[in-house]
Amino acid sequence: MTKHEAIVLSAYTGILLTKDFSDVHKFCESLLGRPIFSHEFADQGIWDEVHEKCKPFVGGIIENEADDPMFINYVIGDATRPIGEGTKIIAHVCNNKGGWGAGFVLALSKKWSEPETCYRSAALSNDLLLGKTMFVNVENGIVIANMIAQNGYKSAENPCPLDYTALGICLDDVRNFADEIGASVHMPRIGCGLAGGKWNEIELIIKSNLCAFGVPVYVYDLK
Repeated sequence: MTKHEAIVLSAYTGILLTKDFSDVHKFCESLLGRPIFSHEFADQGIWDEVHEKCKPFVGGIIENEADDPMFINYVIGDATRPIGEGTKIIAHVCNNKGGWGAGFVLALSKKWSEPETCYRSAALSNDLLLGKTMFVNVENGIVIANMIAQNGYKSAENPCPLDYTALGICLDDVRNFADEIGASVHMPRIGCGLAGGKWNEIELIIKSNLCAFGVPVYVYDLK
């Protein structure tokens, strides 16, 4: 999101999405064509007027994003509660050592038992191969993708156990399955926490392996 887009959306929603409210204040004044005193922002009528004046600008933002095939939808929310209609794949990164007890998997197991059961069964069979993806149906219209893309555990000796090549292979499988069932793909910021990866690099892999092929992607931050 550009600074201008953040200012426009702040004015449109009434939620501050940029660091400096003074930028939003100036933009609102330009919309209404007059000075706005700070105390006037307590008046819902001012926000209603600003909201209406913002609509053409918001429409422009939406149009630009729709034309961008590499666009990722960033969402404030819980990836275990994916938004939108239709079938959804929730993708996340797992390690290849049989460890399921920290990070996003805790939220998954709190809601559904099947992804953990599938993962532990694969661990017992020594089938946690880097680049392998296990698709688990958990309820009507929701599939979990257990992506084995973390080689071991994060430590001083292994500061980045995320295997970027394995992640790309896994996302290829996710893309193919998403195409097959007509699904959108949802995920937390995979590979950044316990796996130690860098989001700017992971984001490029997501865009190249999913977005570039027209798969809708939603990335969730809790706050």
